[in-house]
Amino acid sequence: MPNKKLQIVSSFVLALVVVVVPMIALAVGEFVTCDGPVGISGGTVCDLNKLLTMVNKVIDFFAFRLVPLIATGVILWAGIRVVSQPESVNAKSEVKKLLWTLVLGLVIIYSAYFIVQAIINSLVADNEVGQTLKETFN
Repeated sequence: MPNKKLQIVSSFVLALVVVVVPMIALAVGEFVTCDGPVGISGGTVCDLNKLLTMVNKVIDFFAFRLVPLIATGVILWAGIRVVSQPESVNAKSEVKKLLWTLVLGLVIIYSAYFIVQAIINSLVADNEVGQTLKETFN
């Protein structure tokens, strides 16, 4: 039985790696929006606006691409645990705890995201930097 569990875990990890690694590798090009402080070889010069855009892209990538993928994997893992041990009360309670932890984590992640959005939109000044923040994080 432990050998079967090891196969299930290794299959899950392999599937996660096959999906996540290319996703991160392709996203790296989207994150970097400039070529340095002086715009190497005539490229885009880094400034506050470009930095904030990059931070926003990283946050969006993790919050709206990676977290849902990981949450789906955790739900699948919980389903596999319930199906593989249908009569075990201990497995069901562990799965229930895992799912509640997942829901709590998702609530915390997305609540923090929306609270930061609300703070930026309501407290930022109406000058040039404030408008840049509002445009970047909306």
